[in-house]
Amino acid sequence: MARRRARFQPEDLGLYRSEIEQELPEKVFTVDVLAHAKLHGWTTAHFKPAWVAGHGKPRMITPVAGDGKGYLDIELVRGPRLLKVELKSLTGTLSEEQKAWIERYQAVPWIEVYLWRPNMWAVIREVLN
Repeated sequence: MARRRARFQPEDLGLYRSEIEQELPEKVFTVDVLAHAKLHGWTTAHFKPAWVAGHGKPRMITPVAGDGKGYLDIELVRGPRLLKVELKSLTGTLSEEQKAWIERYQAVPWIEVYLWRPNMWAVIREVLN
């Protein structure tokens, strides 16, 4: 009987991308990070934005209520650990709302808060493994 291939292989996750390939779109980087987290037993949450038509040109929004503007990209839970992670491209910058969320989360001692970019896989693997 043939052995089944594991669902995720490291080479599938972008973990060994060359430096040239590290300028990934944030969407691709997000998929890579979520897949790596699942591979290592994390429960993951990511809320995808959607295209909406309205006043003027179509635009991307993430439907959210309350004070959700700027909410960080992903949430990861494994055992007693809770991670809040913002993902950015190599040149992406944090919005003021994202900075405020990060500041608030950093005030909670048991929440780990990270800003990750595609060139930070050594750090990402260390945190998630």
